[in-house]
Amino acid sequence: MNFVTKPLSAGLYFVATPIGSARDMTLRGLDILASADVLAAEDTRTARKLMDIHGVPLNGRQVVAFHDHTHDGATKRFVDAIQAGQSVAYVSEAGTPLVADPGYELGRAVIEADLPVTTAPGGVRRNRCADRVWPANRPFCIRGVPVVGQKTKGNRDRRTARCAVHACFL
Repeated sequence: MNFVTKPLSAGLYFVATPIGSARDMTLRGLDILASADVLAAEDTRTARKLMDIHGVPLNGRQVVAFHDHTHDGATKRFVDAIQAGQSVAYVSEAGTPLVADPGYELGRAVIEADLPVTTAPGGVRRNRCADRVWPANRPFCIRGVPVVGQKTKGNRDRRTARCAVHACFL
């Protein structure tokens, strides 16, 4: 076991998860998953599997689903938990929360409530690129393999033409 259980301050903790190999999980991310009072996940099965692989026990905690179909009511519940002094860890299905998942709305709600938000970055290529070249307050675009059958090329090209930094995953 390579994680450390320690008390966390009240707040929202975005935990990046590996895309591909579970062995790419960071120790800091494991520490947060082992220590948070409340665990929220876009996909509870994926989060539980990741925790199982690394031997992170639930210790009586539940992994609460937080995705497009649950986030309205759950957002208030998580904000209330933080206001009550609890730490909430949120993991997306893969990668860094906030990129393209409901974590964005949760983060906004926590910030609007003037509560702390912390991140535990992972080994995600987009973040490494952005950390080095992303100018503050400038648009950042992510381009990848389009979904089969979607005609998005023209619209995507017009949208990304305004971006300062591009990351392409093919």
